[in-house]
Amino acid sequence: MSRALTIFLSICVAVVVLSGIGGWLFFSSLGARSTDAATKPFTVTQGENTSAIATHLRVEGLIKSPFAFQLYIWVTRVAGRLQAGEYSLSPSMGVPTITRVLSQ
Repeated sequence: MSRALTIFLSICVAVVVLSGIGGWLFFSSLGARSTDAATKPFTVTQGENTSAIATHLRVEGLIKSPFAFQLYIWVTRVAGRLQAGEYSLSPSMGVPTITRVLSQ
């Protein structure tokens, strides 16, 4: 096997492995932060952007990763549909559930 082919195959394997690790990390970040089902009040103020909402959710212990939350919002095209208001959220809710609640 030529040296160029060996290098190419090594790069392909590295890309596949790193993509798998990245995907696993992303999807594990979307899950519930804990099994604690107790709800707590959470407020989204008028004009608050997704970055501020994500940070606030992390500070309140409701999500694992602000980056994963923002990426999920972007991928699912929900960014413009998050609503200002008062919510009851729980750390046992995953990012998809929290997103659904904040966008209805």
